[in-house]
Amino acid sequence: MKTLVLCIWMIWENVYYKLSRLQMVEKSDLFSFKATTYYGSPLYLSDGSIITEGDAVLELHFNNRKLAEFLKFSCSSFHLAKLLITSVNHSLKQLCSVIESPSYQQVKALYGVSLLYRGACQYGFLTYDLPKGTLTAFKKRYFQVLLCIFHPLGHKRLKQRRELLVPKFIIMSSKELLKRYGHSH
Repeated sequence: MKTLVLCIWMIWENVYYKLSRLQMVEKSDLFSFKATTYYGSPLYLSDGSIITEGDAVLELHFNNRKLAEFLKFSCSSFHLAKLLITSVNHSLKQLCSVIESPSYQQVKALYGVSLLYRGACQYGFLTYDLPKGTLTAFKKRYFQVLLCIFHPLGHKRLKQRRELLVPKFIIMSSKELLKRYGHSH
């Protein structure tokens, strides 16, 4: 049953990618992205950057196909963590080439919304709580459904450490990305 749900979900993902015009530098990357405009309250980032309404940003999405592949082939939690760390580092380096290209030089930051935010600060991201409301409640439920589909424990995972199963807004300035992952590193 779980395999069937995963198959159906991957079909939906392909449709969503096409409709929302998400891109990847390489098919093996952990992140997909699209250029968009930031709407919301000003965000003050650790490197002094300020993201204000109307700024160009890259919206990041996890490549759920890659996450499913990691879960399927990892033999332990340690192995999974190692795969994720390697893939995040590689994908962030790939995103530097995007930010440096003429089409994306106006991009001030990269952001996403995720349940997988706990390790984000070690990569240079800041985390923020999402504003309370219907959209946040929907995103929370959406990410919990994803967790049930992708996590080896399935629905049982939702009963463990529920307080951590709240999506967060993560963001990093383009300057910080280039400083950490640019060609000099």
